[in-house]
Amino acid sequence: VAVIPTLMTLANCVCGFMAIHFTARGMVSPDEIVFAKWGVTFYALAAGMIFMGMICDMLDGHLARLADSASDFGRQLDSMSDMVSFGAAPAFLMMHLFGDVWRAEVGGPVSLFFGNSFSRIVWIAAAIYVSCTALRLARYNVENSPNAESHKTFKGLPCPAAAGVIASLCFLYCYLTNNIEASIAPIFAKYFSTMIISSLPIITLGLSFLMVSQISYDHIVSKLTRGRKPFGYVAMFVIALMLLWWQFPITIAVGFIAFAIVPVIKTIIYWQKKRRNSKTINYEPTFNNITDVDNDDAT
Repeated sequence: VAVIPTLMTLANCVCGFMAIHFTARGMVSPDEIVFAKWGVTFYALAAGMIFMGMICDMLDGHLARLADSASDFGRQLDSMSDMVSFGAAPAFLMMHLFGDVWRAEVGGPVSLFFGNSFSRIVWIAAAIYVSCTALRLARYNVENSPNAESHKTFKGLPCPAAAGVIASLCFLYCYLTNNIEASIAPIFAKYFSTMIISSLPIITLGLSFLMVSQISYDHIVSKLTRGRKPFGYVAMFVIALMLLWWQFPITIAVGFIAFAIVPVIKTIIYWQKKRRNSKTINYEPTFNNITDVDNDDAT
């Protein structure tokens, strides 16, 4: 086996395990601050571990192709690690972060057997997400080869990006709730955090369907790093770094959501144009009501 890519893949798996661990710690003490300087809770730390898993997942495949050591073993190990970091961990984080808010506002756990109807829907949404992640990874392993050409686009939303949407929204929620009093608009921050946590199960269901869809998604890292690019790419990269430094939680959430939604909008526009063009081509005018005019009468 290729040692360094394999270690990176295992690091991704460990990051997913740590995300589950910190989520479980957050269930016991949801209001405990881990790092007082940044006001990070265990739930925010769990989201951070998912981000770390993305970095490891990005590096392991790149290092394997760079060293010409990509193999079926590495691909299967990568899928198993992704199942932990981008399947089980974000679903577990979403369900229990929402469950804490649900317990505080309504009462009762988020459970399939002991909760009310809505809490059962949240549990089912998490289970559907895990199932769709497994289907997405299995389809990817069957349809793609280890070479670099098969990594330019993806069929369906990549599971790291889906996990990034959930983790970034959870991180943003923790950030807003812990900094409401220090924010510029406390009322807006409170309203926005409530909107995030309320829509999180629905967003999770939408991400599940996007992962198993036929929508094409670009490999963003390959698109930005391979070949020579216009000067505007450098300016956009610098602006993105500055925004991350200024408002990391908001910028990372907007970035992941845009990556998930923009291809959907493009696909819908393409289907609409294709449908209009097909109607135009298939349109055949009828001349049954037109009568011939005799040339002599016309004269």
